[in-house]
Amino acid sequence: YASIRGYEIADKEKRQQRAKGVYVEGVQYGEVKPHAFAELLSWMTPREGEHFLDIGSGTGKAVLTAAALYPLGSAMGIEIQPALHEAALLARAQLLEKAELRVSPEAVRFELGDALARPWHKQADLVFCTPTCFTED
Repeated sequence: YASIRGYEIADKEKRQQRAKGVYVEGVQYGEVKPHAFAELLSWMTPREGEHFLDIGSGTGKAVLTAAALYPLGSAMGIEIQPALHEAALLARAQLLEKAELRVSPEAVRFELGDALARPWHKQADLVFCTPTCFTED
């Protein structure tokens, strides 16, 4: 992730959206630290074959951490910001070049879209949504 600067990507995306008048209010960016997320994920006791979902997946750190550590059935992230989604796809490709995941590469995916538009959570056993995704409102 050294080459993927999520905060810079999110800031640039917000500025571009505001300039076009299409900024999505209430969307915030925050990142998980892989080591801390790995500990949090262990508290969820993932079981083999379960499906992991990250709502507001940003650059994909939580999804890729879960896929690297547990033999899940799938690991998926949904992100509304196109530039962050693209960064997640890049991170996935870079990780697959360097490491073997515990989840089949085809089952690690990122979707560009609004997490509130579909019941994504119904497809998952483990759902992660960090509160940094939301404003106080």
